Amino acid sequence: MKKIVQSILESSNPELQQKQKEALLAIATLFSQVDGKIRLSEQDYIDIWLNGLEWNGKFDRQTTHKLIITQSRTAIENNNIEKYLISLIDQLSDRVYQDFVITFAKYVSEIDGEVATEEKELLALLTKLLNYDEH
Repeated sequence: MKKIVQSILESSNPELQQKQKEALLAIATLFSQVDGKIRLSEQDYIDIWLNGLEWNGKFDRQTTHKLIITQSRTAIENNNIEKYLISLIDQLSDRVYQDFVITFAKYVSEIDGEVATEEKELLALLTKLLNYDEH
């Protein structure tokens, strides 16, 4: 996993990298919230990943994550998950990020030992929207 993250960090230009990192964070956050049960194991996993990234955002990591948590919660509460997910996927222009987000979403979903129906449905939607075909 660490090698995948490192290869992601070395791709494209810094501004584009940052935008894609924020989209990955938002998708992971959406996966952690979609079942209505935010587990400490899910949050810890995201925090460890986030703290290991080089960060060049407009806001620091924690502020950005708080904003993303609110956006994700709003999308869930307003039943706008698909529209929100599409807007995030549109920010993942590098194929390496698109491939990584599937793996990352699976890890976030499985880390608590239970993959909820909402997480399975969201993963199916994510793979469909990315035209991702597992071999």
